[in-house]
Amino acid sequence: MPSVPRQEQRVSAHCLVTFELDGRKVVAQTLDLSRHGIFVRTNEQVPIGASVPLTIVLPQGPVSMLARVAHVVGPMLARDTGRPCGLGCALSSPTLEQRTLDRFVSEVTDVRVVAPVVPGTRVVLAEPQARALDRLSSLLREAGFVVEESFDGSDAYTACLEQPPDVLVLTEHMPGLDGWTVINKLAERPRTAGIAPVLLSQDPSDGTRLRAYRMGVHDFVVRAAAGLGAGVSDEELVLRIRRLAWLLRRPR
Repeated sequence: MPSVPRQEQRVSAHCLVTFELDGRKVVAQTLDLSRHGIFVRTNEQVPIGASVPLTIVLPQGPVSMLARVAHVVGPMLARDTGRPCGLGCALSSPTLEQRTLDRFVSEVTDVRVVAPVVPGTRVVLAEPQARALDRLSSLLREAGFVVEESFDGSDAYTACLEQPPDVLVLTEHMPGLDGWTVINKLAERPRTAGIAPVLLSQDPSDGTRLRAYRMGVHDFVVRAAAGLGAGVSDEELVLRIRRLAWLLRRPR
């Protein structure tokens, strides 16, 4: 019996957000808002990993929280994915502020499934760390994906040749073939050139990020050296994979 995607409580109505950047006050809007994260629509450039004090203007009044920038959608990525430019941020705050946000999200009646998974959407997941592989594979299956696991790049490449998936999630450094080599080799074959790669890397530098997008990577995710338990959260990573898969397979 296929897994049923869990609903994500997210506010689809826009809320105003303000934050300080280089001594300037920036006013923006949210696109998605949940208890744990927020996407801020803005053209401002903020480094990944930076901490930004945000003030979210809710109907109950302003709520101030500290946010960590988890990913950035710049002009190039926005054009390729059809998303607006902006900052994806993980929220942390004092208990009182978090309770105010929790109450606001819970009271919103417009609760929807964000980027529902089309039944039968396949993901090949390549991760050499067994615990990280098991955790992320379980989350993707729970979200509704059909998942094929690989511990190294060679197995992931073979799996893609045998039955091309919709999305390939792979780590930059793996035994056998590394992530870069797998992406290159798949792009050379007409049958596998349409696979959407998501590259997990430990290197947050602009050079590595640009290299990935120039090679045709659909999403570049910075992960911590210890595995998938730090950096971009598991929840955010699954949501980003869901969004990508939905963009690829949504009805036209």
